[in-house]
Order: sequence, then structure tokens, then C-alpha cells
Amino acid sequence: MPPPLRTLPTDYHFYAYDNDRATPWTPGSAQPNRGNYQFYSMLKDLQALQAWGAAVRNVPNIAFGNLGAGIRVNNTVRQTMMLSFGAAAGPAVVITGGIHAREWIAPAMAYLIAEYLVRNYNTAPATRFEQALKKLIDTRRIFIVPLLNPQGNSYTVYNPAPNARMWRKNRRDLPMTSPGWVAVLNTAGVPNPPFQNVVAGPAPAFATYDVPVYQRAATNTVTIASAQPLVGVDLNRNCATNAWGHHTTGSTEGDPTQEDYFGPRVASERETQNIQVQLVAIPGGGAPPAPLATSVDYHSYGKYILYPTEADNTGAVNANYTALGKILQVLIRPAAAGWSYDYSLGTPQALLGYDAVGTLADHIALAYNTRAFVIELDPHGGAGFQLPENQIQMVFEKNIRGALALIAAAGRQSAVRQTWRWGARGITSTEAQFVGWNVWGRGNQLP
Repeated sequence: MPPPLRTLPTDYHFYAYDNDRATPWTPGSAQPNRGNYQFYSMLKDLQALQAWGAAVRNVPNIAFGNLGAGIRVNNTVRQTMMLSFGAAAGPAVVITGGIHAREWIAPAMAYLIAEYLVRNYNTAPATRFEQALKKLIDTRRIFIVPLLNPQGNSYTVYNPAPNARMWRKNRRDLPMTSPGWVAVLNTAGVPNPPFQNVVAGPAPAFATYDVPVYQRAATNTVTIASAQPLVGVDLNRNCATNAWGHHTTGSTEGDPTQEDYFGPRVASERETQNIQVQLVAIPGGGAPPAPLATSVDYHSYGKYILYPTEADNTGAVNANYTALGKILQVLIRPAAAGWSYDYSLGTPQALLGYDAVGTLADHIALAYNTRAFVIELDPHGGAGFQLPENQIQMVFEKNIRGALALIAAAGRQSAVRQTWRWGARGITSTEAQFVGWNVWGRGNQLP
């Protein structure tokens, strides 16, 4: 059975990691605690897409697998899943989503990109659009990891607790004793870098420790104390970067009761380790080497295209990097955008008023000298993280040309002639071909 034709808003639903009552591309029963929404199974849909893509579309090197070790919570193990395909040794593109559990549109966007590419791949292309898509896949190596936080995702979908829908972090249990906290904040009796002065108690505090402040010669003292069970680490503050373990201005990253808690040590979480180990396997993986060339991590909400904080502050966001950012801004738009941009482009500090360190995008940008972006999908306000289900198609269609351009940019230089107006004349690199693609109202069909 092929992936469904999706041309109406009712053809789109959000994703759970798995759904016992779902079958491939068919959602399960309505969830009364979640507005009676029905959910697709990410596990079943990825497996079916891989099988169909290999058997029917002959997509090169298409594979489905699990990254690293499973993540166990309450005797249930869920995996970090990946679909990959394309040239064995082409420049690599990494597309991720779902690192924050409550941001349901992000894994949907990442999966729908995979479905669009696989469904429309044709070994005998008959149109220029089929030819362009075939060339993308035949010359790039594409890695799609749509659900980086599988346990957190399942909690937001199925758990009836009052705070469950808006849960952000993973679901790892944290210590509930003073000795437990001292143990995880130290290694062999020495504070985990860059922490200092890890001290037990006194009650009611479990522990205190000092945290450096990002880009300042200062430290903050964190007191860990809670009368309730402590759960979860923000996976998008847990990645291996130079500024992991730092406080940003006004932040709460060192406090495990807060939703942006960065964890007890760098890359402490299984989910973080799984994606980082996979990234290590990409550069130089072919003959000739296939470097990790471009990347996007999808989030919601805000309608922003973001350069990672640490990459920008260390000068890694160069002219080639910013040119691609401007191209994405040109391409990500609804059908009737006029002469204005729909998504704002810049750093978290410039657009949101804060720095974000220890992020996946910064890890990719700096460890692999890669143009890595964070895209905060719709909406800008109003519904916030709870995007209405009937807007999934709209969000996908306004973003698909940007995703195609990001893939096309891998291994190439990007350039723009003008930045104040959208249109093909403003883009001088290969990504210009997507400006004229009429994608609106077509769902997962090519123009």
C-alpha cells in the first residue's frame, strides 16, 4: 500500500511514537484527553515508508533503524528512530524534530518531508519537478530523525496528568536524595566540568553547586531542593558544546525543577548520546568522504529561522551560512505572502531576547563545521504550542520548499544578490529552482 495522497487538512494528523490501534498511515482511535485527536504511529509509518520506498520506488540506499540504545521509562523501552536514503557518498543532510515533547508539529514536519521525498521519487522522471527531486536524492545522503524525544512524546499524547500535554523535557527520573545529587554532579569526587563547588545539603537543599555564566566572568550558585519527584532533562540544552553547563542571562538551566534544565553532565541523556553517536558516523563515511553539510532541527512555535547562539557568537555564521538563511526566508511562506517575509531570521538573542547554549544545532554547527538551523514553526502566537490539527497541511506546505533548498544547498555555496525582496532574482545559487514551485494546496504531490 502506498503512502496516502494528502491534499486536504483532514488527511493530516499528529504523531505518537507508537499507537497499538494504528496501522501504517491510518491513525488509531480518538484520544479523549487530547481533544479527541487521532494519532499516527511514527514507528509504523517509518517502517512502512522504508519498505514501500525500497520495493516500489527503488529509492537508493533507503534504510530504517534505531540509533544507539533504547530509552527505558517504567519498564517501557522506546527507540530513537532514523530513516536514511540517497547517495552512498554524497554530502549529508540531517533533518530532526521532536526534541521537545510538546511540540507536536515538529515530528510531523520531519516525517512529512521524508514521505514527500520517498513518495515522489521516480527512477524515470517525466517532469522537471520529478527530475529535480530525483537529482536531490541521487546526489545527497539524507538522514531524518523525526522523534528525538520518544518517551517525552508518548507522555504528552497519552498521559492524563494536568501538566502532561505541555511537557518539554525527557522522562528520566532524577535523584531525590542529597547523596544522589552529589554523586551525579561529580565524577570520581571531582565536579563535572564546568561545575564548581558541589556541596551536599544542608536540608532542605539536596545540593548546591556553582555554574559559570555564558560570556561573563561570573558564576551563579544553584540550589537543588524539591519536595516532589524530579523528572526530566531538556535534551536541547544537553548537547556537547563549548558552553554546555553555562547559565545564560536570566536562565534557569541549572535548576532541575525547570523546563530548560541542562542535565547533571554534558550529554548525560541516552537520547542525546544516540543522536551524537550517529552524527559521528556521517563525516568521511564514503569514498569520497561525505561530510555533514546542512542541518535543520524543527521546533515550535514562533515562525523563526534561527542561527545557533554559540555558532553565531564564535564567528561560524559566515556569508555562506547567512546566504542560506536568507534563501530559507524567501522560500518559507504561504501562497499569498505578498512582499513580506513570513518567518523572521536571526539569532535567539536578536529575535527572542535570550541565548540558547548546549543545543543540538550548536553541536552540529560547531563540531562539523555545518550550516545548522533551528526552525520554529507556526503559529506565532495564539494557540502557542498547541497548533490546531487542521493547520498541519498549511505548515508543511509553506515549509517544504525551504526543506528542499536546504537539501540542495548541501555541498554547495549559497549566495543572494538582494535581501529586501522575495523572488527568484534574489537567489543566485541552485536553490533558486524552488521559488517557482507551486506547492500550496497540493499536500504531498509535486507541482
